Amino acid sequence: MEETRPRACLASMDKFQTRIARTSEAALESGVVSPDDFRMEDGVYVHRPHEQGKIWEAAYTALKALLRRPETTAVVALVGVPGAGKSTWLSRNRQDGVVYFDATLASPRDRKRFLTVVRAARKDIEARAVFLDTPLEVCKSRNATRTEDRQVPEHVLDSMAARLSQTPPKPSEGWDAVVVVKQGVNFLELP
Repeated sequence: MEETRPRACLASMDKFQTRIARTSEAALESGVVSPDDFRMEDGVYVHRPHEQGKIWEAAYTALKALLRRPETTAVVALVGVPGAGKSTWLSRNRQDGVVYFDATLASPRDRKRFLTVVRAARKDIEARAVFLDTPLEVCKSRNATRTEDRQVPEHVLDSMAARLSQTPPKPSEGWDAVVVVKQGVNFLELP
């Protein structure tokens, strides 16, 4: 049946598959998985709703591969609204043997899916959440300085911030530890 697909469609699929493979390879090399990285095409962030499911599937596949490595001792999910400072926090706090998953994970359902993937891949791994609880106005200000292709619509930021303020990550969700970062002050919430 593939012969009946238009050539442009096939070329687009090949480009997508190549992008997924390259991004997965980079994640395996760096130890950092970010679903957003799978959206980069020719140096530009592209958001295509029809690719969403495949992007998350690819991100979780890369995560599972990293978790299976014997040198991996922990996984840290960076949780927060876009512009909260997740990537900056990561650049200052990386540790050897730790895999990082950089995503908003705004709802308990999102975090449950993440933890299900982690526990299915490796039951003995320590799973931590680092919640960057940054004021929404700061996130919006940072978002405004991003390149146009990386800017998140304001109503989306509002929605994510509302979900996280109503249901922030908690040890009762299954985390071994939750670290909340507020305006440069860290405190640890143990289960």
